[in-house]
This record gives sequence, C-alpha cells and structure tokens, in this order.
Amino acid sequence: QEEAMAFGAIAGALLGLGAAGEKGAEAGALAGAAAMEDGAAFDAADAWYLADAIPEGDSAAIALIEHRWAIPFRDAIQRAGGVPLADEWLHPEDLIAAGASGAHGS
Repeated sequence: QEEAMAFGAIAGALLGLGAAGEKGAEAGALAGAAAMEDGAAFDAADAWYLADAIPEGDSAAIALIEHRWAIPFRDAIQRAGGVPLADEWLHPEDLIAAGASGAHGS
C-alpha cells in the first residue's frame, strides 16, 4: 500500500506540475497519494490481454520505453513487416491536459 501511494504521489506531482507549476505539483502529489490509498493502480475493467490480440502462430514484441529512440525502433519493426497491436504514447501535452482536468475536478 505504501508503494502504491508513493507511485500515486509521483504521478500526481507530474500531472500537477504540468497543469499549475510547483503549486500544482504539491496538490497533485497529495491527490495522487490519496487516490492510491487502496493500493489499486488500475481498474480491472481497463485490462486487456495481449494473448487475445495475437493470431495463433504469430509472435509479438512489447516495448515500454520513454526515449526518443522508440520512434526509429517502431519504424524498423514496421519496415520488417511487424504490425502494431497497440500504440500508446504519453506526450507532455497529455500530462498537462490530465493535470488540468484533475485540477478543475477538485
């Protein structure tokens, strides 16, 4: 539970920082820690299973990365005939928007 709250505080601080600077980071950290108090990071209804998305006999690669080199990596996979099953990018603008909507909701 403490780890979940620490994770929530960090995520909330980043969102708050993007929305309202230093003051927002402090408020976001408090809100994020409170949101993770029960220890659950995600709703089970939001889960999906990779095995359900891969046709039988095929294989898959998963990349969870934060670096700019991901773009050429993605392009290389596509050039090799790979097919993306999911493409989720978290952009700084997404953090700012999430922080702003959270700030207006409290």
